[in-house]
Amino acid sequence: MSSAARFSELKVVRWHERINAHLSGDNIGPIRVNIDLTNLCNHKCFFCEPVAFREETIRDKQHTLETEKAIELLYHLQKMGTNTIGFSGGGEPLIHHDFGLIATCANKLGFKTYLVTNGSFLRRWMHVMPLMTNVRVSLDASNPEEHAKMHGGKDFDQIIESLRELSGKTELGISYILSEHNSSPESLLWIQKFAKEIGAFIQFKPLTEDKPSEVGGWFPRNEESHLTEKRRTDVLYQREFSQCYAGLSTCVVSANGDVTVCCDRRDLAYGNIYQESFAEIWAKRRDTLSKVSPKLCQRCLMCDFNKSVQDNVVDDKAKTWLV
Repeated sequence: MSSAARFSELKVVRWHERINAHLSGDNIGPIRVNIDLTNLCNHKCFFCEPVAFREETIRDKQHTLETEKAIELLYHLQKMGTNTIGFSGGGEPLIHHDFGLIATCANKLGFKTYLVTNGSFLRRWMHVMPLMTNVRVSLDASNPEEHAKMHGGKDFDQIIESLRELSGKTELGISYILSEHNSSPESLLWIQKFAKEIGAFIQFKPLTEDKPSEVGGWFPRNEESHLTEKRRTDVLYQREFSQCYAGLSTCVVSANGDVTVCCDRRDLAYGNIYQESFAEIWAKRRDTLSKVSPKLCQRCLMCDFNKSVQDNVVDDKAKTWLV
């Protein structure tokens, strides 16, 4: 899949009927669920966004989802018709002691699965990686010095070798947050050359709204690279949708068991899988979603999804284009 297709807003069209069912009030399962297996992490990224939430769960010893509960959740989601499971964070999902068992179960149940990882434990679970539909590594650096500044780690070379070993075994992606530490022309040329070498797509994401906004004008592009727009654009121009459609059809299950609207609104939980079944929790999500005003959310990683649903499902612009 090319970068243009991978990040196209038209991807939601394939879920047209299912999203309409959610909008109509049908009690069907989510299309995709992100499962935070643990909030523990071995890196110390200065830009880590859920750090306060992570520290709270670590302090309360609610930082890791129990293996039995994770597998039980997967069976419930399969019965509800969920298509895709994401293992992300939270923290670093590959720290979970039973990641291999959980990932294997998800594969046997027929889910598409994707993993978002810092890459430091890829070698430990290399035998499981071919079961993943997609593995995306948050690399954010082109050399050990940049990696130390971005992630506070000393394992850049190990991660690079793991990525080379994984090449060709599953779809690979690299996430690259642009900051003053890693956005020189030499750095961007190196990371794109490396991505091409291992057959990976790469997504560049500006860290701030001020800098490096100009990078998009000069960094070398190819069909497997994508530059995400600045968050200011998301806030001011992309929230022309009437509700949080993402919350109707996707959710996050946090490492402490909370089922939340998204990774940004962990304060809005539908319920907790240690106290109720996922189906019971999912059935009452609309009451919580009524409290979400998209224009008032400080940050929205699902802006593109919501805007696309508004345009291509609710307003049905895609149908107009096809006529």
